[in-house]
Amino acid sequence: MVIELGTPHKGNPPLYHFPPEVWVGVIIYIGLAWSLSMYLEQMFMANLYNLQMNWVKIAAIAKANGEKVLEFHQMPLSKLIDFPDLKISQEPAPQEPSRSTKADSLDLPPID
Repeated sequence: MVIELGTPHKGNPPLYHFPPEVWVGVIIYIGLAWSLSMYLEQMFMANLYNLQMNWVKIAAIAKANGEKVLEFHQMPLSKLIDFPDLKISQEPAPQEPSRSTKADSLDLPPID
């Protein structure tokens, strides 16, 4: 929208003159949006490659054992980001061992 309003059309002046700071912000925003889209594309393609490699390995094992080979669409999808289980357990937290003062009594050379 900023680009459409701030550029001249067919020899006519722009509808609105944006300050240079707005244009810098637009360029930074476009750069970040492009970077994010490239990152997501790379992550999803890596996930697809990983899924295909797992399918090839599982299919080879199944063929060697004489079992039925899964179709590619039957493979379980791997998670792009694997979050740990965040359930709160009712078990008490493990206690840290108490610090020993034995190390304080050792004869160590002085630090220069």
